[in-house]
Amino acid sequence: MRKNKKIGIALGGGGARGLAHIGVLKALLEAGIKPEIIAGTSMGSVVGGWYAAGHPLSELEELFLKLGEKGTLSPRKIMSRGDGVLFNDVEMQSRLEKKLAHRQIEKCDVKFAAIATDVSNGEETVMDSGSLALAIKASSSLPLAFKPVKIGEKLLVDGAFSNPVPADVVRRMGADIVIAVDVSSRWVNIFEQEVKLTNIRSMIENSLQVAEYQLAKEHVKDANVILKPAVTHHSWLDFGQTADIIAEGYREARANLKDIAKAAHAKLPEKSPFERFVDFILYQKD
Repeated sequence: MRKNKKIGIALGGGGARGLAHIGVLKALLEAGIKPEIIAGTSMGSVVGGWYAAGHPLSELEELFLKLGEKGTLSPRKIMSRGDGVLFNDVEMQSRLEKKLAHRQIEKCDVKFAAIATDVSNGEETVMDSGSLALAIKASSSLPLAFKPVKIGEKLLVDGAFSNPVPADVVRRMGADIVIAVDVSSRWVNIFEQEVKLTNIRSMIENSLQVAEYQLAKEHVKDANVILKPAVTHHSWLDFGQTADIIAEGYREARANLKDIAKAAHAKLPEKSPFERFVDFILYQKD
């Protein structure tokens, strides 16, 4: 790989669908493609921040699998607590505090930024310094579910409302090659049938989903390669399907490795005949 080609990746928001980012990163790393720059929105900031801090993706995967099995992140539980379930579940809090609490973004192993939205003006806030844990919390603070996070003079909420797939931010951070991972979905009701909503509230939430979808289309235009894992049938809060969502991210990245390598001027490892056969069967590509 040419040393002067910096690879960056934009990990978009999408709640549980954003766990596909774990699979995407796993596939890239297996192929020897290591992003040097990461910007994440919402769940993208959780996965991206965890990786940027140098922690194993397998550990984050295991944690979300356990939380999904316990039902900790069910829609009903999230809606009944306005203080940020991701940061108040005992096991999640313990892991995050141990791994991220005292980590500064500028000290991360990989250049990283988390995207949040300033509620005073609706503009994006790019957090590329300061507390990593606080930046992730702000970036993933979905209104109606989590409280806004105050950083300095700003009151911040989920970055999906201003920049759901921050490919342009990755470019500004210095990436020559930008991979965007878009898990937004236009028509999915994030709360499905588990939480009873009034018609007005349901319309508002679906409208927000549509707005996110439209914003994502604009921001991914700055990417060299756009990955769209097949997770749009999952809701924002479908954490019970963590394994399937991660697998779809892995599948999408594997299916597009040649395009990614071509854009990055990277050489992929030679595959064995069996690996080529498996890739052809699973992805219709060798």
